Amino acid sequence: MRIRCEPRPHDPMTPTQAALSALTLCSAMLAATPAQAQAIDVVWPDNGRYSLSNDLPAGQTLELCSKLGSGTRITWAFVGSGPTDFNIRYHLGQLALYSVRLKQATRGQQVLRVAAEQTFCWMWTNTGSTPVALKLSLLR
Repeated sequence: MRIRCEPRPHDPMTPTQAALSALTLCSAMLAATPAQAQAIDVVWPDNGRYSLSNDLPAGQTLELCSKLGSGTRITWAFVGSGPTDFNIRYHLGQLALYSVRLKQATRGQQVLRVAAEQTFCWMWTNTGSTPVALKLSLLR
């Protein structure tokens, strides 16, 4: 999302008032923006094993997505040096459907069984004040 913060030329304010107004609006808009996200499309190697080690800064999100066919099974696991909110989801239009949701988890492991072709996303959000080192693996 790109935010533009500048006064409109037809505002009946002094230049100082216009600049302060624009600064106030800009600050409010920036405070309301969601956490920064790292989005990664999974490129599956020939052996079907995808792994990643990543430092997730405080207040940020890491998202891995992959289009999966019906009948696909993905064994997934992760370990973090600190807690993160974690989920696996896919979308039907604007509706997000969750296969897994974990709050403040430092680890997780399960098998995802895909019933219909969808793009699934694994997402970690660091709501803490320090970075979290993540190690994760997906096996197809």
